[in-house]
Amino acid sequence: MINAVGKTSILELAALLERCDLLITNDTGPMHISVGIGTSVVALFGPSDHEVFGPYGKEHKVIQKQELDCVPCGNHTARNHECDRNHECMKEITVKEVLRAIEERL
Repeated sequence: MINAVGKTSILELAALLERCDLLITNDTGPMHISVGIGTSVVALFGPSDHEVFGPYGKEHKVIQKQELDCVPCGNHTARNHECDRNHECMKEITVKEVLRAIEERL
């Protein structure tokens, strides 16, 4: 695991992601960079619509609690990121689910 927060430029980040076997991320710019350079992604989605904003391709995995009646709510675009349900859509993603997705891709 590498923590490069605040330590890289966009180009350096792309070069670093290219060397990775897998990126575990939420819906972020680095997720899209990884997809573009061919690095496999496990993406954790909460309020945003993975059909619109998610990674494209069979080598990627999206984990999202779509069975919740509030998903996708789109609150990720709100300035204050408030949630009437205490971010249940993210909190219900389990470590076990993420580990299973990682194992399937490595």
